[in-house]
Amino acid sequence: MVQREILISGASVAGPALAFWLHRHGGFRVTIVEHGNVPSGGGYKVDLRGPATEVIARMGIESAVRERGAGLGGVTVLDERGRVLTKMDRGFGFAEAGDLEVLRGDLSQLLYEATADDTEYVFGDTIASISQQPDGVTVTFAQGEPRKFDLVIGADGVYSNVRSLAFGADVDFLRDLGYHVAGFSIPNFLQLDRWGYLYSMPNQLAHVYNACGRSDAQVGFLFDLGADRTLSLHYGKADRQEQKELVAGLFAEAAWEMPRILEAMREADDFYFDSVSCVDVDGWSRQRVALVGDAAWGPSFASGQGTSQAIVGGYVLAGELASARDRHDEAFARYEAAMTPWIAKNQDFGQERVRHMLGVSKNHHRWHLRGLKLLASIPFARSLARRFQRARRPSQHMTLADYGI
Repeated sequence: MVQREILISGASVAGPALAFWLHRHGGFRVTIVEHGNVPSGGGYKVDLRGPATEVIARMGIESAVRERGAGLGGVTVLDERGRVLTKMDRGFGFAEAGDLEVLRGDLSQLLYEATADDTEYVFGDTIASISQQPDGVTVTFAQGEPRKFDLVIGADGVYSNVRSLAFGADVDFLRDLGYHVAGFSIPNFLQLDRWGYLYSMPNQLAHVYNACGRSDAQVGFLFDLGADRTLSLHYGKADRQEQKELVAGLFAEAAWEMPRILEAMREADDFYFDSVSCVDVDGWSRQRVALVGDAAWGPSFASGQGTSQAIVGGYVLAGELASARDRHDEAFARYEAAMTPWIAKNQDFGQERVRHMLGVSKNHHRWHLRGLKLLASIPFARSLARRFQRARRPSQHMTLADYGI
């Protein structure tokens, strides 16, 4: 059997998930190029819901994901002065029975381990140019020698290098929602045990928590950087030190334990920074090049579904490529048709959710916190919150095809 050569850019979630299923179908030889290093554990918490949990189960790694599960029991909500407002257990969040909570780095590490024996990984390199011909794609690299592939897939995030090379500049496809996210690990000086703090200020939010089985703590920041797209694009591609300085400046006036947290951030070696952006691309493929995950659709953070979408996207794209054999154009079209309705629901939900989380004024923020406190004091509120969230969140609105494996 002639094997088709597939190059995937990005070794986080969507890329390895796609590689796993391509190998399972057979007939593909996959190379993944990643500018960073071999995935290591840690990072910020992500959730796998609905069809993504089914994909994880079909991959045979569900038990391993559950073993590394974040296992958070809930959060203590603080106001902008650092005072305890209320406590909310897991029942008030979006997590439900069947959902998987895991640190993103742990998930990436598991996916790498599940594919390392069957996939060629090239770390510390990136694609420099893409030249498409009728019979393939010639790719040059920043470090390695040029190579030719049958197809190239961009699974390299919101600021996708593949998309820039084959589709056009970021400014043509990124629609910033005005918000950014940063995440990193710190020493657990708050002595947290499967619990977290949610420190809320107008247009700024900090989540500090300890995941089950870890000796450190994780920090997630959500903040409003404004509507200046030039500023957003600059910091999206800036080095880590400049991004850290930006975050430190934005939270410099914060109360509570924020000075210690910001100081620990400067030493964090797993710092993550990204915009909460919608990727609006007219079609997810260009001839022999296609996109999956945040590179194709975004946003990830806002909907709480980014990792789930990446897992499902890899499964669907692999299935369609296998079903269509050498008719990649048909495979790309069916993949997009299958995913688009679900992605659109998540994008709409994500934009509404992030505005609600941060608020747009001090008064809105104040009433939002009062609402949380009131909700936590009402009998049966947990059950009502679950029903309301289940009805609104779009995680279940996707039916997986079988693809014969």
